[in-house]
Amino acid sequence: MNLGMSGAAIATAGGTIVQFIVLLCYLLKKQNRLRLVKPRQLSKAIMKSLSAGFSASILEFSFIVLTCILNNQIMRYGGAVALSIFGVVLSCSGMFQHIYTGVGQAIQPIAANNYGAGQVLRIFRLRRIFSDDGDRYGHRLYHFGFAVSHADHKIFHGCHSRRY
Repeated sequence: MNLGMSGAAIATAGGTIVQFIVLLCYLLKKQNRLRLVKPRQLSKAIMKSLSAGFSASILEFSFIVLTCILNNQIMRYGGAVALSIFGVVLSCSGMFQHIYTGVGQAIQPIAANNYGAGQVLRIFRLRRIFSDDGDRYGHRLYHFGFAVSHADHKIFHGCHSRRY
């Protein structure tokens, strides 16, 4: 397509728009059971929301700053092709990281319920089960990444070298 950095920007914005449309389609479905209601004490609800999301927002902000620094360094030393490869790798690693975050969030209410009931042994069993699941996910993702790395190499370097 030969769009360069403007193509990367268009693809990034397009991906965000697609995500928004998918979310909007879900929210507007009649089967959606999520309903927004006005809280009784708006200021208290805002403070609770801010305090719950503050640490996650700091982490996200630091990740954005780190990505900007890495993008500048990669552009300086590797060029646009290296930056595009880094963008794909970073997107894939983020997707895989969200899988593990989901596993952690899934175990949290179960562990809290069992801890409240005094069933500490169940928590240890849950930890083993979810650790085993995490290991299986990790092995599958590793093999998937290893299998497609050669294809990625052909995609990104095939446009500069016709030796393949």
